[in-house]
Amino acid sequence: MEPFFSVVITTYDRAEFLEAALETLLTQSFKNFEVIIVDNFSKDNTSEVVDKFSSLDIKFFKFKNEGVISLSRNFALSKCMGQWIAFLDSDDLWTPNKLQKSYDAINVQLSVIYHGMALLKNNVLVGKIKTRTLSKPVLENLLLKGNTIAFSSAVVRKSSLEMIQGFNCSKSMINTADFNAWLKLAKMEACFAYLPDTLGIYRIHENNLSSDEYLSQAIAAVEEFIKCLGLREQSRINSLLIYTQAMVYHSQEKYSLARYYFKSVCLNDSFVLWFKSRARLIHLFFRTQNRNCYFEE
Repeated sequence: MEPFFSVVITTYDRAEFLEAALETLLTQSFKNFEVIIVDNFSKDNTSEVVDKFSSLDIKFFKFKNEGVISLSRNFALSKCMGQWIAFLDSDDLWTPNKLQKSYDAINVQLSVIYHGMALLKNNVLVGKIKTRTLSKPVLENLLLKGNTIAFSSAVVRKSSLEMIQGFNCSKSMINTADFNAWLKLAKMEACFAYLPDTLGIYRIHENNLSSDEYLSQAIAAVEEFIKCLGLREQSRINSLLIYTQAMVYHSQEKYSLARYYFKSVCLNDSFVLWFKSRARLIHLFFRTQNRNCYFEE
């Protein structure tokens, strides 16, 4: 019997995290799935970890992606036998009912299913990823309000991914190719479904923090889609991307850079982002003041 889901995992030197991720596959209540693992020639004990899970239907491949993860993901897609692809980053986790809940939501119109994700830092749950239902038109919602689909929450019809030829492999959007794919599907008027349940856990650690190149990569991801919008909407999108870059720096505790980008947003005419940026700047002011007082003591 062919698998209904193909679970795609790409990995590199994350053996410890990968083992935890695979453990969550063992506990899935829905059993009709295969696992496609594509390893970028890890130098740790990734192969030994995979060997521990012989009870899972695993296809394990070594593939050199030269730092472009989309190449590994597209290679994985070429090996998938399932009708639906469920993506799981090797450092993330799923709840036992993730695949069952996704299966129950599927209908003939749907192309993408996504759900809520909790946040895990230092093995402590610290909150949830902000997510939302995508209102129509979905393309404009994604552009004007930003990406709401965590990659490890995405379950996508294989034929839909084939129609957009998988993920963009340009180095200009190494970290944003997933967002670019959702935009392509939205442009084709594909149907998206949001499950409000928290069915996965996103692990926060040093190695998965977004880079300084987030803004340029996000611009590359949206560039082909914003031309049909008016100048005001394009300005709002630009402000949203700058605000997101500021939040990336804030999460990395690079406060001087965060302050610079928050100030840039305040020059724009989007009241919501202006208000959020002003609030962040005030928060940063008192935070840095308190830190300075501490060091003076």
